[in-house]
Amino acid sequence: MSAFEIVHQDRVVGKLSCFDRLIFKGHLTRLYQPGGLKGFLDRQGVLLKDFGRYVKQMTDQLKGEAISLCGRAAGPTATCPRPPPVPDRAPPSRSWLGRSLSATGSRKA
Repeated sequence: MSAFEIVHQDRVVGKLSCFDRLIFKGHLTRLYQPGGLKGFLDRQGVLLKDFGRYVKQMTDQLKGEAISLCGRAAGPTATCPRPPPVPDRAPPSRSWLGRSLSATGSRKA
């Protein structure tokens, strides 16, 4: 048990263990040259217009395999909530803490 877990043991309800990096054996450089990803998708039979659907399908397949592995290992599973989407960057606001500034920079009520 780590020092953090000992200090916070009354509030810790679970522990996640996972890889912090992956090691690929082979060469992935073909994906990084111009047109590399398109070539990969062509070999997979995926049109560019179907890329989103393909990625969703692959994500669901990977997630299903991970959950299956957890089930076979008799470990509990949990799904983390998705963070809210990041909105497009809005133009800078002229207000700060509820007080607005005039074009000259003087404060208005």
